[in-house]
Amino acid sequence: MKKASHITHIIPLLLLLFSTPLLADGGGRIECMGLRISGETRYELTIPAGQSALEWPLEHYLVGLNATVDMDDHLEAELTCLISPWQISESPLKDSDWLVDTHPRLRYYSETDLDTRGLLLWAQVRFYPIAHESLSLGITGGYRFQEFSFMGYDALQAEYTSGDWSGYVVGGEVITYRVLYDLVQAGLSLRLRQGDAFHLTLDTSFIPLARVRDADNHLRRYKKLQGSCIGDGIAVDLAVRYRVYARWHLLLTGGLTRVSTSGHQDQIWYGDDPITPGTDDTGQASLHLPLKVELNAVHLGCGLGLQF
Repeated sequence: MKKASHITHIIPLLLLLFSTPLLADGGGRIECMGLRISGETRYELTIPAGQSALEWPLEHYLVGLNATVDMDDHLEAELTCLISPWQISESPLKDSDWLVDTHPRLRYYSETDLDTRGLLLWAQVRFYPIAHESLSLGITGGYRFQEFSFMGYDALQAEYTSGDWSGYVVGGEVITYRVLYDLVQAGLSLRLRQGDAFHLTLDTSFIPLARVRDADNHLRRYKKLQGSCIGDGIAVDLAVRYRVYARWHLLLTGGLTRVSTSGHQDQIWYGDDPITPGTDDTGQASLHLPLKVELNAVHLGCGLGLQF
């Protein structure tokens, strides 16, 4: 997987965020906001010897901008850019490995401390064919790009042998992971309004196309894993705006996203794996292994906005 630059995504979007409200004949708004996203992104891999599941926690605090263009009373476009720096995760990576020789059983389990960062780029359009002073009903569609990166260190590993568990610690950096979500969504939008003082927007969307690409580097085993999956999902988003002074308003937002995908993973050894003494694994590969990637996330945010 090519490593896309954050700047490549962010600069064009920031230009749009700042310029679109000013160019809109019907007005618009721009908002500075902070957002907390929680949940997990998880992948499950099937190999001939068994199954492996890695649960990566989402505990990101992001900041950024949101801009909306009101074309008229029926049509609007919204752009959002949120980013977080590297931060310490409150929860560890959980890695479970099952063997399926005769009786499926958990053989290995580990927890690894993490540093994480995230990037969210959202673009959305709403069209309200039914638009009244206090109530509007319509449709919505858009695209979301979501990237989550992880660095894992100081792993606590446990192995089940001879009817008992034994554990040990692997210090230092042990793993890195990066997952990209491309989400296309379409659904329904409801808006309640009380003049310019208050309005509430509720979007419920189906995600008919969810594309996932991920890259996992097992540093101590000199092994890179790259996956590609396709699937679908759902998203629900709520935004409340309340005017506090003149053209200034407060923003409260929340929502959830659930995505389920399936595809394949390729594994390539770029060095000699220490768990196979006597065999040089450099250059070896396992291709097209069955892979499932899931996203379960909830977000809550707040901000301050200016109406144009």
